[in-house]
Amino acid sequence: MKNCFIFANILSCDGESAHSKQINDYLYGLSENYDRVIFISALTKKFNLNYFFKKINFYRGNDIYFLPIPPLSVFVRLSIVSLTILFIRILNIFYPFNIRVFTRSQIIAFIAVNLGFKVIYQIHYLQKDNYFLSNYILRSIVLKTKKIICISPNLKKDLLKRFREIDQVKSKLKFIPLVPISNFNLSNPPNKFVNQVNKIFVNWKSTSLKKCVYIGSLDKLLNDDFRNFFESFQDFNIMIVGGNKNKFIEIFNFLEIDSYLINERIFHIEFTKDNFLLDKIRNAADFFLISNPISLKYYFYTSPLKLFEYSKFNKPIIVIGDNNFLNGLKYIDFLYKITQVKFYQSLNKFIEAKKDIAKYESKLFQDYYSIVKIKKKLLKCIN
Repeated sequence: MKNCFIFANILSCDGESAHSKQINDYLYGLSENYDRVIFISALTKKFNLNYFFKKINFYRGNDIYFLPIPPLSVFVRLSIVSLTILFIRILNIFYPFNIRVFTRSQIIAFIAVNLGFKVIYQIHYLQKDNYFLSNYILRSIVLKTKKIICISPNLKKDLLKRFREIDQVKSKLKFIPLVPISNFNLSNPPNKFVNQVNKIFVNWKSTSLKKCVYIGSLDKLLNDDFRNFFESFQDFNIMIVGGNKNKFIEIFNFLEIDSYLINERIFHIEFTKDNFLLDKIRNAADFFLISNPISLKYYFYTSPLKLFEYSKFNKPIIVIGDNNFLNGLKYIDFLYKITQVKFYQSLNKFIEAKKDIAKYESKLFQDYYSIVKIKKKLLKCIN
């Protein structure tokens, strides 16, 4: 009997983002092991199908079908994907295939397992709202699914606690962190943008202060922990990469600092997918910052993508806010809390004291969570 793999995705896919690259990794790895791969995904309005296939280039001669879902509401997307899976189940009666479904959606996983499919469910968050309904759905998935991939150790720990009475639940739950598996440079920024960024980069790099880099959601910087960190240490400047100009102004106003500090102590570049440019910025850093606000409870279950990105540069990482998301991760002695930094009274002394240790520890971390090992673990779980 032939094998078929269905990747059911209700999140919007733009063909360029890290999420799209991760999809590529799944399909590229699976195309050798399955006779047919069906990719069902919602798209953004700017999605270019030809660009996606040309740039990512996962096709290997197998039957790969792409079923695009219009960029409509989540409910509509969910309905279309669900009906598509139901239709495939009916077809499967007349055309026997050994089918496996991979999804990040709890509802899709619930529907697929109850239709008799073998399902691999990648869980990103343990629902707290509508607990009884969510718990019923999740219990059904745990009972019937083949594997559940937990993106953080906290997720696996809490699921084990919640469903400990279910036989073989431990063997079904696998912790596999989300990592930036591939490093495609999918962006071709305009010359005007590159020139502007280079000017900001040169100004930032030329200062005598220790250089900090933060890349990611600017909303995570709108908290008292970041403000206290920025005010407590005057011997560093920070390059913030992400968001847009309006969001940066919101952070600037939140910090309540003088306007002259823009491009003196605090620098900003709008988000770019240009990996060469990002690596140029990260290479120039003395340390990195990860912000995990206590107020945003769902980050307790987050898979620290930035941690895997930063680790390859062998530099200290300072974590502000809640560091519970690090529970269960190994070889993380190159990450430091604010209390550890304050012991040295200045960032300059702290960085000098920790840079060699951070270099050694981050290499151990990279080896343990290497891309090759993560991909092997993921594909073994799926196959």
